[in-house]
Amino acid sequence: MNLENGPKLSQFLSKSPLASQMKIAGDQVGDAIRIEGELYPLEELTRRFSCVKCRYYGEPFIMDKESGAIYTYLGGGQGLVPHHPYKSYPGRPVAHLSQDHHKKLLKRAQSFGREGEEILQIVSCGHPKSMWLSKQHVFLRFIDKSGAVYSFGFGYLRPQKMLYSNHRGILRSPDIYEYRRKGTKVVTSLTITPEERERLFAFIKGAFSQPKEPVFNLFSHNCASFVRLALESACGLTIPSQSTFVIQGVRKLMSRFERLCQHNALHPAARFLKEIVQSSLEVPCSLLTSLVGLALGASRGYKGRSLASEKTLLTPPAQSAKWWFDLGAKSFDYPHKVRKWQLAQPSTQIFSEGKRLAI
Repeated sequence: MNLENGPKLSQFLSKSPLASQMKIAGDQVGDAIRIEGELYPLEELTRRFSCVKCRYYGEPFIMDKESGAIYTYLGGGQGLVPHHPYKSYPGRPVAHLSQDHHKKLLKRAQSFGREGEEILQIVSCGHPKSMWLSKQHVFLRFIDKSGAVYSFGFGYLRPQKMLYSNHRGILRSPDIYEYRRKGTKVVTSLTITPEERERLFAFIKGAFSQPKEPVFNLFSHNCASFVRLALESACGLTIPSQSTFVIQGVRKLMSRFERLCQHNALHPAARFLKEIVQSSLEVPCSLLTSLVGLALGASRGYKGRSLASEKTLLTPPAQSAKWWFDLGAKSFDYPHKVRKWQLAQPSTQIFSEGKRLAI
């Protein structure tokens, strides 16, 4: 990295996201910088741009001093271009694949067993052995016939203070995890038709262009929910990311109870006893887990729309009576279950940390 142009340039490079943006584009800071496809002397950065920390989005942006436009460094020879990661829809491609790379990727995507010549990628990242929701993330990429790569994912607008509370959800393009180098990336490629691509983009546009922002809830309405609903809407493809883990625990316990009954004199009444005991356990278990959820902020937060429908209003979970007494209402979406599904698909690749976009 050439810092000979003075402390101003050094300060700009250290505070701005430029270096990480250039890394995923496969470029490096040298004596020149690419701006809107053209090479300029490196001094053009501090003359034309400033680095501003946006309190609303909670991250730094590169801003054109004259126009106030937000610029992002993107691949494929684009360089710094006008692109606001939260406002540009459907956004600019983050990269362009070579013809050979695109051909190989298309062949891999076709091994998933679907029709189409355009590619959709499900990307999960984070620590492979962690089941903790905040340690994992999943997002989408779309690659058109020309090899242009688009990236988008769902997250929260501001850092969360309470784990179970509702927050404002927001779409980012490219997804913020494209810049993160730690951990592995699991990438599943599949082909989609032009009709499915239209439905995919219609779903994304509908979910994020409405006046009311969607809810983000770390447990029940998160990045895994976004990927699951997008694939259901576009392709009719179901990813088993949801789980009501407390119900599963109670049912496993009751199955053991039934097997125990079958080995003694209670065998004739085993199934009946199982149903009675299970019913008597579910409500207390629901109340107990509700109290834990309440302590984690389940009664607080933002009231917004569902990703699935603008007509569905999602209030904080604890404001629903059903949530308190029905274990089935505590259904969580798990990124690690998406990863588990991915690892069973023939078109999945695993990339170690350090790879650029891991496409």
